Amino acid sequence: MFNLSEYFYFVKSLSRCEFDLLLRTAFDLCSIFPLNIIFSLVNAIYREIYGKRLVSMSLDDWEVRFEVKRFRRQNFQVPFKFHPLTVLNGFLKLFAREKEFRKGLSYQASYLMNLSNFKSFFDELVKHATRKTY
Repeated sequence: MFNLSEYFYFVKSLSRCEFDLLLRTAFDLCSIFPLNIIFSLVNAIYREIYGKRLVSMSLDDWEVRFEVKRFRRQNFQVPFKFHPLTVLNGFLKLFAREKEFRKGLSYQASYLMNLSNFKSFFDELVKHATRKTY
């Protein structure tokens, strides 16, 4: 989910941060994919207001183009929920890259085999998926 607060945070923070360090840290933490989407949404708003890009970072992933196109089609309305396929693709990229993530998923799957745990998880998932705001 993307809110207007993320836009203001990035616009204000980018002027005070070391951009290369931010990118290296995001890559090390396996967060470059979501960071690229957020930057692209921030750039879309910034370009709409000021006619230029705030930051020139783009890995040109299809997910980024897809989400920015959806965001524009919705007239930059926030909160903006990411498409489930974008979220799933982010998880798949993480799954392919990180051994610890794979181990964690196997633990979580075994935890959810307990029916009472699964029911609680499913109830919260439905609440989360249908919420309008934070």
